[in-house]
Amino acid sequence: MIECLTKGDKLALAEITGTMTLEKSTAGTKLDRLKIVMGYQNLLKTLMLLIYDILSDFNFPADKTMSESQVISAAQGLISEYKIFSLEDFALCFNKGKMGKYGKNYGKFDKQDLFDWVRKYDEERDEYFVHKNKQVESKEPLLPKDMKEVYEKTKNSEPFKTGEEILKEKQKTDHKKDIQYQQEKQKWLANKPDQEQLKNDIEGINDKRK
Repeated sequence: MIECLTKGDKLALAEITGTMTLEKSTAGTKLDRLKIVMGYQNLLKTLMLLIYDILSDFNFPADKTMSESQVISAAQGLISEYKIFSLEDFALCFNKGKMGKYGKNYGKFDKQDLFDWVRKYDEERDEYFVHKNKQVESKEPLLPKDMKEVYEKTKNSEPFKTGEEILKEKQKTDHKKDIQYQQEKQKWLANKPDQEQLKNDIEGINDKRK
């Protein structure tokens, strides 16, 4: 797209923007990153070319359109305020605006009109992400019919464990059992009856039975 702008190839640019979607535009490289890769001045010039493409399509009289200083100011504002946008975002936004998706332009086009487009596009962009996130949250894996039953049975089961994890759990369980055994043994020894007393008690019982 940058090459189309720099060469002034409006046909190639129209093909790109004509097939642009929110899915494609939101996946593009963000301005913050482009500013590092391209340099601020080159990024500024590219956005200016996108704005000039709008103006050339409208072909309004000089007093009803944006001056060069206004185009520079607008491009600077876009870089500053919409850092998470990609160039593809702006291309899609401007193409929709030219098609009248964001309202009619009554014989003029200025910086305020341009930013109105971008704000309306930003709302669409936010709605797109909300809808996309809801789809991700509710989406279940697509499985063949013969695997569906297996998935239903296992989707709420415990996650797969490696041999090392199983061994560690067994060692932990054995350690707990050993501690429990030692505690019970100490308890039994503490309450163990005196052997001599036990012998006398048994003899006393036997005497009573005689």
